[in-house]
Amino acid sequence: GFKMAFFYITPAYKRKDYGVHVMNSTETRDQSIDIAKGIGIILVVFGHTCMIYMATSYIYSFHMPLFFFLAGYNFNLSRYQEYPCHFLRRRLLRLMLPYFGGTFCSYLIYMKLAPILSLPLISVNAAVRGIMYGNGTNLPFNVVLWFLPALFCAEIIFLSMGYMLKGFKLIIGIVSFSIVGLILGGIRPLIIGLDIAMTMQLFMYVGYMLRQAKWIEKAKKSKKRGVLIGVALITLILMAVCSSNNGRVDLMTRLYRQPILFFIAGLSGSISVLMISLLFSTAVRSHTGRILGEVGRASMYIFVSHTPFFYCLAAVCALLWGFWIYYTFETYWYLLFFLGVAVPTLAHSMIESIWNRQSGQRKT
Repeated sequence: GFKMAFFYITPAYKRKDYGVHVMNSTETRDQSIDIAKGIGIILVVFGHTCMIYMATSYIYSFHMPLFFFLAGYNFNLSRYQEYPCHFLRRRLLRLMLPYFGGTFCSYLIYMKLAPILSLPLISVNAAVRGIMYGNGTNLPFNVVLWFLPALFCAEIIFLSMGYMLKGFKLIIGIVSFSIVGLILGGIRPLIIGLDIAMTMQLFMYVGYMLRQAKWIEKAKKSKKRGVLIGVALITLILMAVCSSNNGRVDLMTRLYRQPILFFIAGLSGSISVLMISLLFSTAVRSHTGRILGEVGRASMYIFVSHTPFFYCLAAVCALLWGFWIYYTFETYWYLLFFLGVAVPTLAHSMIESIWNRQSGQRKT
């Protein structure tokens, strides 16, 4: 039990999969992907704290599709098809275990703080139904956790389609699943975000094809940094135009508005973040890239913990100064944002440091 718990809280690229063969254990970690995840999770927390509607509308148009896009980029279809049981086991540990653990802990924290924050109590039965359903609107104690089961389902669907379909048939299957997911989400949301998982297949496929084309490797070898800057600017402008004409979208509530504008904004925003991460990892000579990479490696910690952390800070303000929870969120959003990113990142760094010391002691 201790080994399994330490397996989960340890950075994925340093884990030892106890009792199971680890595929390609010598694979190095791509710093630019960590930076892209860092930018993405910063935008997630900023979108959950900032009160500026226009800014959050732009962020919402691509910040969650970005993570599905990066999941597709990291997806090794041929390897996962060779070891499907191992793939399923790892995804259960890395996505569903944090989901159930995060929802359980979030519910306990919420119920403890609800009287202080004047929030409605949630019965155990309602909480269990919400956790099993996996829809954000049924998880008021930590609504953002809908993403984890949706990503789990999205990867299972992507693996299955990659196994059954090839070439042009795969493209048709991806587009069909995305359209069906949009339709189903508008009619009735499915359990554990299955309709969102279907809708996000297009983002995963584009990310996967960019990896197949070795886009990042070619960009890193290129001396023309102006090309990266140009692509980043063009895609950012395209995202802004589509987002302005489409209005605010929200995957959790299945608010996609115009599908074509939704997909263009999501893909262009995801590509722009990837280009910016490449600039930080190759062209920007500062500590910013390393900080963003560290935030990206702690993205799961930040994602799971920032909402309960906000409740805890609001409870402190209520007890010490009598602040209403919404007054705390509106007035001190910048502090919530900074601490919501910084505290989980520092916790991740400490765990990583402990793991490194223990690994060094075992080797000696």
